[in-house]
Amino acid sequence: MYRNIMIVLLALYMLALAMTPQGLAAQTTGPRLLTDPFLQLPTATTVRVVWFTEFEGQRHFISYGEGLRHTAEATTMRMTRMYEDASSRILGRPSPSRVTERPIWRHEAIATGLIPNVRVPYTVTSIDDTGNSVTSRQFTLQPLPTPGTPMKILLTSDQQNRLMSPANFQKVIETVGRVDAVFFAGDFVDEPSRASEWFDRFDPNWRNVNNPANPGYDPNRPAFFNARPAFFPSLQGKYREIFPEFPYTGGEILQHAPLFGAIGNHEAPGRWRPNAEFTLNGRTQVANLSFMDNDPQPRWFAEIRYEQLKRSDPNFNPTNDPVFREQWITDNSYNFTSYFEVWTLPDDGPAGESYYAYKIGDVFVISMNVSRVWRTWNLQEGPTSARFSPRGKYTEFSSELNNPGEWGFGDMWFETYDSTSDQYAWLVRQFESPAFKSSKYRIVLAHQTMFGLGDNSVPVMANPETTIIYNDGGVSGEKKFVWPVSYEVWESEIQPLVDARAITEIRIEYPLEKDIWRNQIEPLLLEHGVQMVHNAHSHVWNRTIVEGADGRQVHYIETSNVGNSFGAYLPGWKDSRVPWATSFWNEVTGPNPRWSPADYPRAGDPHNRAPVMPTLFNPMREMEGTDRNWPFVDSNNVTVFTIFDTATGAVSSYAFDTRKPDSAVVKFDEFFLKPAAVDVFPATPLRDAFDRADGRLGRDWIGATQPDQYRISGNQVDVEKGGAVLWRQQFGANQEAFVTLSTIDPNSQHHTLLLKGRGANATQGTILVSYDAVKRQIVVEALRPGWGWYQVQTFSNITLEAGDVLGARALADGSVHVYVNYVPMGVADTTTVVGGLYVNRGGRIGLFFHEASNAAFDHFGGGDR
Repeated sequence: MYRNIMIVLLALYMLALAMTPQGLAAQTTGPRLLTDPFLQLPTATTVRVVWFTEFEGQRHFISYGEGLRHTAEATTMRMTRMYEDASSRILGRPSPSRVTERPIWRHEAIATGLIPNVRVPYTVTSIDDTGNSVTSRQFTLQPLPTPGTPMKILLTSDQQNRLMSPANFQKVIETVGRVDAVFFAGDFVDEPSRASEWFDRFDPNWRNVNNPANPGYDPNRPAFFNARPAFFPSLQGKYREIFPEFPYTGGEILQHAPLFGAIGNHEAPGRWRPNAEFTLNGRTQVANLSFMDNDPQPRWFAEIRYEQLKRSDPNFNPTNDPVFREQWITDNSYNFTSYFEVWTLPDDGPAGESYYAYKIGDVFVISMNVSRVWRTWNLQEGPTSARFSPRGKYTEFSSELNNPGEWGFGDMWFETYDSTSDQYAWLVRQFESPAFKSSKYRIVLAHQTMFGLGDNSVPVMANPETTIIYNDGGVSGEKKFVWPVSYEVWESEIQPLVDARAITEIRIEYPLEKDIWRNQIEPLLLEHGVQMVHNAHSHVWNRTIVEGADGRQVHYIETSNVGNSFGAYLPGWKDSRVPWATSFWNEVTGPNPRWSPADYPRAGDPHNRAPVMPTLFNPMREMEGTDRNWPFVDSNNVTVFTIFDTATGAVSSYAFDTRKPDSAVVKFDEFFLKPAAVDVFPATPLRDAFDRADGRLGRDWIGATQPDQYRISGNQVDVEKGGAVLWRQQFGANQEAFVTLSTIDPNSQHHTLLLKGRGANATQGTILVSYDAVKRQIVVEALRPGWGWYQVQTFSNITLEAGDVLGARALADGSVHVYVNYVPMGVADTTTVVGGLYVNRGGRIGLFFHEASNAAFDHFGGGDR
């Protein structure tokens, strides 16, 4: 029976797809950009620029640099999961009655040849299908900052179209100026497949609610308090273009600063069955965007369902097409499609952009995917006369107990991270990486509330433990499972109960003592010197400090009281989280609770970690008028943002009362991260950007300076015959050099830095640090005059790409430290092969390219360390 139901549902799903309207066309009179451009994934010499339009167009490009003289063409893709439905509110157009695709195109171009720590102007231009063009205003971009460069980083999350977010981001810019990066800990919008939540959500009826111009205006509440500002207008300072009467317009942030995000529960919409009609819990349902958004099932279960269909129906994917299989499993579980398509993030981990790590100046950021679905707390819902158990955290629909196709599996994980998972193994590898070890600051982004006073810190981050209670032909019993289970276990242990319709109750638990984060992740963070975890999800501000046995500390901060609050819970303020969940609390406080009360604390941090009181000012007392100081901000009137300043290590939080547009922003809390003791590279200036007329290298260089050896062309240097070329100035016994490899010759073994060179052509002694593109390795060699070249050390399995920065530091003790993109690769010791020849000795720095006529370089720097 179960298999027949699944086949029917699949048929309905495919029919719904066939009936989906062709699209929700844009209603515009001329070309316009749907967003301003924003920055993504900077490297040592590049950064990506992204923007959206509602037309495919003929051409899209960026112009950048001094005088906007450089251009780069954009690649264009049509977004695959941008839709609207009857619940959408779209600026300037009606809402469709059904789930309807909205054609939106994404454009991405790469600005190359950039100088570290130098901002340059840029614009974007789109030409539509009729040849008309639109160009953005001018903004600024830059590549990755070098280590040691001060940065201001905005810590934020949970925009979700919430009321106070335009005020929040506007006050960021007004208070601290332009930021250098944004760390966004998940929940970008509510429903990521609804295009208007990203771009242009607006309802004219919002003007009628608490309008300052209308009678009955309440100054004790924010103006227009039912408005739901869209994501990009809020973070690009353009909200008043949509809603001119609104008191705040947002902040011009993303146009100038790259965003690094983490996946939250709202980045993972559920099963994709648009407009499908079906019966659930005795009611006819139509799958709109909101329903599908909260309708995920675990991927492992979708794999089981696929296998069941495959075995029962020979016409189901008869060719075993792997693309069909993957799409079916994704469409019948959950997806991160919009998150992956909107953002360009590091993708070299085992799950691509799902979780990643990246070094940004002095900061090593680790974005973990520890998100899980949010489901209701209640055990009973519906009218008093027809109460039913819902698909919630702790139960399944009472009418669907024998229909696993409609189970929710509790607060199921979208990605596992326990000690048996790929993510855990990857995390351990990050702690051992040179980039992590060379970073002064180590920060983790993770959406789920693993510490806090908010409602979402309970249940804790334990694997859901499911008890299936059954009566099979008069034989009663129960079976316990911790998901996932294999196909064989499902078929032998669970499917027979389903087929017999024997399941009478499903109970899901989250034991406090089995908190995965607390038991398995937090000890790793302490051990390896992670200083801060930036979490989110509960829409509050609070923080704490956890200290390890050796005195190392991890600061937890949730600074998600951005657009609204879902509440902080401490006795004397709010005594019980989710007070509306009366059926659950009545159960756990009753005489015979089926769930352990100790596992579900009603208030406070579930592990009794003490929240830290704001150090400078108490927003709850001074702005909200409470009768005492509180260690949190829980407010739908006061918005909070946090800035991390890498120059000082300060993490500073600010509050603003949105009811009073002319009031001051107040810094209310500050603490400092203790930097790790690392050696920053480079510690010397850029010597030559080659940003001048084409031709010879110039008077600062000696050696192979003829134009048939090296030639400036287009603000970089093309290698012709090559040879040894040296910076004229000499440096001391501790020196370093670095260069950007604009183009790598795949047939050359010498893309080389010279250090401690003596003589006009370094023939009286020098150290070479060479990238060998043939063998994909970096080789350190030392010249012993009269004896020849000696290989000191080889660093294998290193592949450099165009735009990477090769660096080296030669010290007075004879050691040579090798760097790629400012990250240490290893150390070689010249004394092991040439004795003390390079001990306490200086000389010139320079370059040597050999048989590398297809190579080019740029941005040479170095000097005394």
